[in-house]
Amino acid sequence: MLPNILVDFNAYVDGEGFVGRVNELKPPKVTKKMSEVFNGGMAAPVEVAHGYEKLSAELSFQDPPTKLLKLMKNNQLNGVPVRLIGTFHNPNSQGGTFNYEIVLTGTMKEMDPGALKRGDQPMNKYTFSASYYRVDQDGETVIEIDAMQPFKAAE
Repeated sequence: MLPNILVDFNAYVDGEGFVGRVNELKPPKVTKKMSEVFNGGMAAPVEVAHGYEKLSAELSFQDPPTKLLKLMKNNQLNGVPVRLIGTFHNPNSQGGTFNYEIVLTGTMKEMDPGALKRGDQPMNKYTFSASYYRVDQDGETVIEIDAMQPFKAAE
């Protein structure tokens, strides 16, 4: 079986529409915040989840998207909704593609324009601190984390 191949990722910002094609995307790493519990009568300690570590994503664009640059001014916790829509191709099936969508809401934390050299195509990197993170695959929600809502240990 051959792995799925990412065809493209486009970025959209609420109120601004299409921002550009994402060259590289590092979605938030999802890590549960754990603490050890070792109560009387237990044979061994266990770890219990108490929420998640902070969520951070990185987006890289070849062309500097001015619509994204303007978001650096917004300091609200839930101020910037960003949609990243990608398509994966499955070489194992004829014409098999599936959509992959990431929705982030939060604050633009860092803008790194990279090195600017004559004749070169600079890579612009943006770091996004997310208070909301959702992943949909072909319309089905795979994961959804809202940092402003109470933690649910099991669903």
